[in-house]
Amino acid sequence: MMRKKILFLFSSCLLFQLTTAQPVMRDLQPTVVDNNSVLWRVTGNGLKQDSYLFGTIHAVPENNFVINDSIKKYLNKSEVVVLEANVDVSLKEQINMAKKMILPGAKTIKDYMEPQEYAKLFSYLKDSLKISESKIEKYMRLKPIFLSSVILVEAIGKIKAFDVEIQKIAKKKKQMVYLETIEEQMSFIDSIPIEKQVPKDENDYKVDKGYFELLSVYEKQDLNKLDSLFKSDAEFKFMEDQLLIKRNNRWVPTIEGLMKAEPTFVAVGCAHLLGEQGLIALLKKKGYTLEPIYFRNN
Repeated sequence: MMRKKILFLFSSCLLFQLTTAQPVMRDLQPTVVDNNSVLWRVTGNGLKQDSYLFGTIHAVPENNFVINDSIKKYLNKSEVVVLEANVDVSLKEQINMAKKMILPGAKTIKDYMEPQEYAKLFSYLKDSLKISESKIEKYMRLKPIFLSSVILVEAIGKIKAFDVEIQKIAKKKKQMVYLETIEEQMSFIDSIPIEKQVPKDENDYKVDKGYFELLSVYEKQDLNKLDSLFKSDAEFKFMEDQLLIKRNNRWVPTIEGLMKAEPTFVAVGCAHLLGEQGLIALLKKKGYTLEPIYFRNN
């Protein structure tokens, strides 16, 4: 199902150059709503000052992009800013990333799909999204999970990179810490067999409809609903283990150490906040108090 592909956009900043941004949240007085927030205050368990956990989404149309003053306020209160990975990569690193996004052995997605389903995919890209055949041929060399991200960009138009923008703001006067390297994020993707990434039918590559459904829930800041949408996917469990649970458990000790030393602002894909193995639950189990801070949307 398409949600296992879209999960990638809610859990990893790897495609920041293609599919990373932050939806509009207006600068209104924050109120506390039970589990309805993408921003959480972390206190207790020996912390001397408040820290913050912010769940982002890595792909939003450019017209929706804004980092409002409320988020900046909590960002400015922190001495350390934590992102998933350093998105300020060199040209050489970008080239290496691009190479790793390509299917092995000069194969294309056509080699993994049933002929009739491949024909539907090709038709959708050419006729519905108006992508040229030469461009489609290049796209078909991508690993399926990256192709899904490219399709989303083609479907929704220009985007901006939230991770890039927050890094630009923070690195001038804040200590920056990264939970992973780009290479580590690539390895997580490579741990998912190609066969599990390959679209099986049109619902698996027409990601725009499902994306906007998830985006709408995100903008309402309803984490319970977002969690239930992901878990309604039959193949979510495998992706959850690889992209969320293992990484969350690796991150927690680092986040703890930073928060105990200085007030810290942690910004990661909002999927990392969800469920019993999400960062909210894991930090609570460690003895911290997490208070949701909700910002109403216009």
